[in-house]
Amino acid sequence: MSLKDAINNLKFDTRMQQRNIARGSLTADELNQHLGTLPDVASKAQMVTLEDDNSEDEESYSNGPTSDMGYQHPNSDSYNGGSGFNSNF
Repeated sequence: MSLKDAINNLKFDTRMQQRNIARGSLTADELNQHLGTLPDVASKAQMVTLEDDNSEDEESYSNGPTSDMGYQHPNSDSYNGGSGFNSNF
């Protein structure tokens, strides 16, 4: 497959749609036309049931999975600006 073919295959990729529209390489009309050509595969869907068999694990993530690793969300009061140094310790 050529690079041009690979790029064309990504034109309608859901992860790239908004970027392609913003760049002008895809129009909303082209996207709507493409979406209209896709087959309805809802009948092929299968139900997946997840069991909650270990509530202890969920409690350990109550503050987020990285809370004990020093990660600070940029909107938090103690965010260090991404410098890697946190003077709050």
